[in-house]
Amino acid sequence: MSLLEECLHYLEQPGFERFIEAWLEKYRRLGHLGGRIQLEHLNKMEQEALGLLLGMDLGEGTLQLDYRSFQKQWSQTRFESVDFLEVLTLLRQDPLYSRRELRHQQALQVQTFCDTLLTKYAGTPAFTFLEHYFKTDVRLVYHICHEEGYPILLEHVLQALNALPVYQNKTELLPVFSWRLTRDPHYFDQGMAHDLLLRGIAFHFQQDLDGSVDNRHDLLFQAGVLRDDLSNACLICHIVPCSHPQSWQAFYDAYEPWNMTLYNLMQVEGPFSQSAIYMVENPSVFRELALHVKIRQLDVGLVCSNGQINLSTYRLIDRLLTSGCTINYAGDWDPEGLQIADKLVSRYPRIHLWGYDVHALKVIGLKQTEISESRQSLLKHYRHPILRAMAREIRNTSLFGYQEGLLEKMKKSLI
Repeated sequence: MSLLEECLHYLEQPGFERFIEAWLEKYRRLGHLGGRIQLEHLNKMEQEALGLLLGMDLGEGTLQLDYRSFQKQWSQTRFESVDFLEVLTLLRQDPLYSRRELRHQQALQVQTFCDTLLTKYAGTPAFTFLEHYFKTDVRLVYHICHEEGYPILLEHVLQALNALPVYQNKTELLPVFSWRLTRDPHYFDQGMAHDLLLRGIAFHFQQDLDGSVDNRHDLLFQAGVLRDDLSNACLICHIVPCSHPQSWQAFYDAYEPWNMTLYNLMQVEGPFSQSAIYMVENPSVFRELALHVKIRQLDVGLVCSNGQINLSTYRLIDRLLTSGCTINYAGDWDPEGLQIADKLVSRYPRIHLWGYDVHALKVIGLKQTEISESRQSLLKHYRHPILRAMAREIRNTSLFGYQEGLLEKMKKSLI
């Protein structure tokens, strides 16, 4: 066994572990061996091992040692001719670099990685996003240098951006899209792959990415990718496309409410029959209005969003407005209900708020014993003037209003 091998074997004892790591850290910080180390709370094994090597009494459990003093003591051992830096490198079992050297190596690694992908994807739809992403992502160096699966993940995202179904005027379910590209139907369901894909889609179509469920579904839809087109649905009554497909026509003629899925909507093309559309938040109110228009054979259409507005409802609204229909919306008069209404009319300024009246609130309002801070905060951030007026009245009176209390008034206003 050579002297170097003996030295390595000697310093591999557990009592030297923190001592070795302290000098490694000094080298990383300084780029050379130097400075001073300090070890506290030495255990008995460390006291014995280090005390014997350094010729010091470490019974108090603390070691303070500068490198010059260590060199002097090292030269008095049988390992005098052994290079301590070489020992550290071999103990670490890979090349030892200073932080400056590591930063330089990482910069080269990142530049090579970026240049390779930019060359590979030049001239493809994914290129402009890739270029933007490399310039703006604050964790890029960490991803490239420390996450083993990142290169494959990024390439899957870029391949997905180059293969969006919308380029072929088609749609595809997300699991099928994921399987086609990665052989994993859940690859883009969540996590970094999901987030990067959405960032790329938002950048490509110059859309905002706010992280909400509706926003994510909407972005995927613009790309021709559907999370689920069967369970995504809304209730409708007496609404029909001008092409009069048999299934839609039967429900339309009978004034029967039915659960229109996103799949149903995407199977029909062209405009919808022009009519006044009344949209409500509450299914029970929708049911009463549907019965009312059926009995009186009123030529109006009804939509129920069932609370938060989902993708199928948004797409139906798009089609109805494009067809020249007028849409009137009524929701609950509480912080969340007003927020839904505000988001809706902000997105679709042509939608009319239906029946919002501060005087009616005083009549049907339900007194709240307490309104939480989070709900109070919602009341301060609406943009539409009518909704701001309703919010002020709620703050002043602590009254909430619900659609059931307005049902008779709503029936009378249907024309």
